[in-house]
Amino acid sequence: MVLESCIEIVKEKITRKRVVFHGVNFYLSEAYLEQIELARETGAKLNLSRPFLTDWRYYALFDEQNRFQSGLTFSTYYEQGNSNIPLMRSVISLDGDILHQIANDCLSLPDFALKITSAHYWLIEQLLAQLRLEAQNWLNWFSWGLSLIIVAVTVLGNLEKLLPINPITLLAPLLMAWLLQVGIKRLLLLILPHFRRWLLRQLLFGMFSQSPQKRKFVLRLLGRLGI
Repeated sequence: MVLESCIEIVKEKITRKRVVFHGVNFYLSEAYLEQIELARETGAKLNLSRPFLTDWRYYALFDEQNRFQSGLTFSTYYEQGNSNIPLMRSVISLDGDILHQIANDCLSLPDFALKITSAHYWLIEQLLAQLRLEAQNWLNWFSWGLSLIIVAVTVLGNLEKLLPINPITLLAPLLMAWLLQVGIKRLLLLILPHFRRWLLRQLLFGMFSQSPQKRKFVLRLLGRLGI
């Protein structure tokens, strides 16, 4: 479900190299509410671009002082004429506290309030779900690619010994590639958690902690690799 156009990560450019993130705004209309309702009913997920995900993950990790984030702010506005009316605000503290605010005008219309709150919470849920990076797809592609390269090099280096070609010589490389893929994938699954923890430590306290540009680069890399 493509709804990125109604979501804004509020940011302020402090200097040429420094951008500060203040929160997330949802700008809804009747059309967006219908799309979100359909997504909720069908179990569709929110699709976000990589640049958006990089900014979102940066905001979720670091606050305005470039320290570890202590809370996330989400605000919902509704399109009315040429203006956007603020209706809801949620502040989620990372220590477990949650603050919800809703406009009185919204509460006076129960059906409308239900639509707004449902959309507000669904968007928050979808954004938070995007913080969970999944490595499965990347691992499958990488492990298969590496195993096929190894097998191809091995086969080409021993091509004369494999001639003439018969069913056994055809099946052997395929079996070898599958076994290698399984082994490589299991090895990566053992290594990746340690690599992820190391990268997060470097983001928070190490070599990447002093530079917003380096932090965004690492977050972008993590997003691309899915780790």
